[in-house]
Amino acid sequence: RSFQPSIDPVLEAAREILTEIAADGTAFIDHGRARQIADEACRRAGVDLPDRVRSNVAAMHVHRLHDITWRRTALQWAARWAARTGRRLHLHGEGWSRDPEFRPFDRGPVSNETEARKAYRGARLALQLLPSGFAHQRSFEALASGTLVITRESPNDFLLGDRHAFRRQYGDGDGAPSIHYRVGFRGLDETAFADEAEFAACCERWLGDDDARTARRDQLAAVVRSRCTWDAVLPRVLDGVRAAIALT
Repeated sequence: RSFQPSIDPVLEAAREILTEIAADGTAFIDHGRARQIADEACRRAGVDLPDRVRSNVAAMHVHRLHDITWRRTALQWAARWAARTGRRLHLHGEGWSRDPEFRPFDRGPVSNETEARKAYRGARLALQLLPSGFAHQRSFEALASGTLVITRESPNDFLLGDRHAFRRQYGDGDGAPSIHYRVGFRGLDETAFADEAEFAACCERWLGDDDARTARRDQLAAVVRSRCTWDAVLPRVLDGVRAAIALT
């Protein structure tokens, strides 16, 4: 929240707009749309903010609210699926016990070392729900620890913006060059979901076939170990630093 009282009604209006967008199913917010939301929030709140402040609202507040709304929506899908099917859903971290919707699934915080690894290894699936997409430290940790990760589809995950256009262009499954931030994860399109029905179908598919789940996990984990560990990444970082220094 801002220290400027005049901005608070704008932030509340932005929260309402993002909730409406999530309910409509068109939830992904890029930079341009974040600015549009900031402008609409000012209009609804009746607050005329300077252009610079509106840009700051979009960059620092709308994107943060979007991140929360995006993840919460997907967790609601997961909670309803678990309640309906009797499957186990464990949510780790602070604050879940204070949320009535997610309290039944609260398993408390875990440390970032041994406890997190045990939690990953004890699960058959892990969820990656960030708007930025699949390529994230937590996805890599889960795969390296022995858990298949399924991910809420982000436009950042696939060439051409979404997996359906990607499949039309490149075909299905392992034959397609699924690329995210220059790290190739073949078959990522088969572990992604875009809505509640696809989430349920994705879970049931991979939970219902242990051999296929293990094979896909091992395939993706091999990419993590070869491309995403510090041993693999640090030489590329150092090469970039050296190149930048050489230009100075």
